[in-house]
Amino acid sequence: MTMPRLIKSLQSLVKKVIKHWQIEGLWKTFRVIVHVFYIRVFYTHGVEPFYDWCWGIQTRGITTSEQLGLTDPQCIRYQPVSYGDFKRVMKHVKVRAGEDVFVDYGSGKGRVLIMAARYPFRKVIGVELSAELNVIAQANLERTRKKLKCNNIEIITSDARQYSLPTDVTFIHMFNPFVGEVLVQVLQRVHDSLLAAPRKITLLYTHPVNFEPIAPQFPWIVKQGEVICYRVSKCAIYECMV
Repeated sequence: MTMPRLIKSLQSLVKKVIKHWQIEGLWKTFRVIVHVFYIRVFYTHGVEPFYDWCWGIQTRGITTSEQLGLTDPQCIRYQPVSYGDFKRVMKHVKVRAGEDVFVDYGSGKGRVLIMAARYPFRKVIGVELSAELNVIAQANLERTRKKLKCNNIEIITSDARQYSLPTDVTFIHMFNPFVGEVLVQVLQRVHDSLLAAPRKITLLYTHPVNFEPIAPQFPWIVKQGEVICYRVSKCAIYECMV
């Protein structure tokens, strides 16, 4: 960043802080500043890399669809879920040891797969369109497999619209992986799986900004609650049944 742009950015930041101070008061403004500093500096550049280092894996960073050679504008870039956010969400659900099966749509470099496999799921599945990301995910899994409670982990390279959800899946995770018609078609696949084998599926939807506007189209997906997250606004917990 050039000096003039840096100065302009700082001036804009100062104006925002002053405006927030005038509206919300000193204490709330201070809390916001601390929160932003924690998320953007300490957590993003300290805690997240530390967890990757401890596990001996590489799951950080943002990779755009263009960088992956994906041309569908309804497919969202790769960006991993925060370690802390996933742990926080999992405290609100119960895993039946040796019974529940977990699927992560848009599994990327495998961070969620590794975190989910720390719980006693019978099987953990990742569905990812990018073969390039799946190679990285597989390497990450091999480095951590001995430390996981669930070793039955499968990574599938597939367009989620074409993936037939197994009838034993009981947990689904999404981190805003796609939008529009792609999202609608994937949810229809979930519905088809429920019709084939009626059961309850717990849907953990991190940052559901693209699902919430269309949620009324899916009355079989019922919101049970939400968890405030550090990196994104929230993770909503849904129950899917037909």
